[in-house]
Amino acid sequence: MKKGTLKGWINSVGDVFATFLITALISAVLGNWPIAAGSLVVGILGITILHSTGKMPLQNPVVRKNMLVATGAICFLFLPAAFIAALLWHWIIAAKCIAVGAVGLGILYTHPIKILPVKSGHKQA
Repeated sequence: MKKGTLKGWINSVGDVFATFLITALISAVLGNWPIAAGSLVVGILGITILHSTGKMPLQNPVVRKNMLVATGAICFLFLPAAFIAALLWHWIIAAKCIAVGAVGLGILYTHPIKILPVKSGHKQA
C-alpha cells in the first residue's frame, strides 16, 4: 500500500460523511427528526475527520469563511424549494424553506463572495 493512500481514503470518507449535513438540513425542514439527528451526527463526524487529517483546518479563517459561504449558498437554495412547496400546497414546509433560505441569504449578504468583478458602464478618468 502506498504511503498517501490511507490518508486519501480517510479524506474521502470524511468528504462523504460531511455531505450528510445537507441531508440533516433537508430532513429537519421536512420534519423527519430521527433522520435529521442521525445525519447531523454523521456530518459532524465527517467534519471531525477532515479536521483531524488536516484537509480542513478549522483554525484557518479562510477555511471558516469558505464553510460559512458554502452554508449560505446551500441554505439560499431552499428559497426555490419554498416556491415549489407552496405550489403543492405544503404551507408548513414552504414556511420552513423560507426561513432556511432567509438565513442563507443573510449569510451571503454579510459575507459577499467575489465571483465576477462588478464594473460600471462608464470609463474612469
